[in-house]
Amino acid sequence: MEARDQKLHGAGELHRFNRDVEDALSRMQEKYASIPEELGRDLRTVQSYIKKHEGFENDLVALEAQVCEF
Repeated sequence: MEARDQKLHGAGELHRFNRDVEDALSRMQEKYASIPEELGRDLRTVQSYIKKHEGFENDLVALEAQVCEF
């Protein structure tokens, strides 16, 4: 009975790990897809892209912390 409980606990841990990794990968893919392909044509567009890039970096720092918990 105890061995069965340990196996169930281990399976639960593995399931949570896989779910968390899948969630982190999904979030990274969403962020990657949001990066524009084109270059800015004027100063305002370039500044907008820089702000988006800074936000992207901040999000990646948060994701990095989440991944390091695994």
